[in-house]
Amino acid sequence: MAVSFKTLDLNLLKVFDAVMEERSVLRASQRVALSQSAVSHSLARLREMLEDDLFVRTATGMQPTARALTMAPQVREALRSLEAAVEQPRFVPAASTRQFTLAANDFQRDCTDFLAHGMGLVSHEAPRLTAKGPVPYDDTDARLPLETGMVVSIETTMKHPKRGFIKLEDTVVVTPTGYEIFGEGGRGWNLGGSKS
Repeated sequence: MAVSFKTLDLNLLKVFDAVMEERSVLRASQRVALSQSAVSHSLARLREMLEDDLFVRTATGMQPTARALTMAPQVREALRSLEAAVEQPRFVPAASTRQFTLAANDFQRDCTDFLAHGMGLVSHEAPRLTAKGPVPYDDTDARLPLETGMVVSIETTMKHPKRGFIKLEDTVVVTPTGYEIFGEGGRGWNLGGSKS
């Protein structure tokens, strides 16, 4: 039987890869979140398509045939490529080379370093990130709907007599799946109690 990629069920390759890795139908079924019978059925379909046993049951587990050993590296690489293509890329400030435009009201325009720190723009957090601005941000802009890529910063601060302004909240960026938190700076400063 000739194999047609157009009709190939890619889930069969996921099962093949799991059995190849685990050498056990039980462990492969757990890995791909299918029942053992579903994994066995998938293997049977793939065996029929490829006209090869692919795996032989032995006392030590499922041993791959020569064809399975030849296919395995290419199948694994193809699955990783497909996974990378469909996964949502995670923003990593330390690896980013993006440029951000800061928008700020009158008070915040005088504290651009403080704003940049909340976004992870300080050199120790993300040396290749840069910022331009700030550009004017009118209070009426705050009523606009959130869009992917917007950075929302509620500047809740307190002034410490020796440390200056201390940020009390996180800055986040709106993403298609929710949000991502930027910088970690200042989290270690937990102030509590008072001196009498």
